[in-house]
Amino acid sequence: MSVQHMIEHLIFPLKIAQKEIDFGIFTSEEKIAKQQAFLESPLGLPKNFPFPGFAPGYVPPLFYATLEEAKSHLLAEIQQFMIFLADKEKERGNHPVFGKLNEEQWLIFQYKHFMHHFMQFGLV
Repeated sequence: MSVQHMIEHLIFPLKIAQKEIDFGIFTSEEKIAKQQAFLESPLGLPKNFPFPGFAPGYVPPLFYATLEEAKSHLLAEIQQFMIFLADKEKERGNHPVFGKLNEEQWLIFQYKHFMHHFMQFGLV
């Protein structure tokens, strides 16, 4: 995964939270509570955290022409996500692994997801 792949990858769950993409829930109903307890724990996302629906090691083609364009879209998507979360009337999208998340859980997930990849690239 290149830096641009990582930047573009971070956009994906922001769009899921806002219901711009519906990926479905892959975790069985009886395991959702356990997954959400993990999410709310102080533990970070483990290395090679599997994302359902994609083969291990799958790297999608780049969507944006340049790294600068991808960064610009990520910043815009973060702002849009924060505005979306502030609107308590809007229904949140379902996370494919953690299921139906509330505002706080989506913030926790996004933080852990960003940190996971920032550590992967030595940014923190």
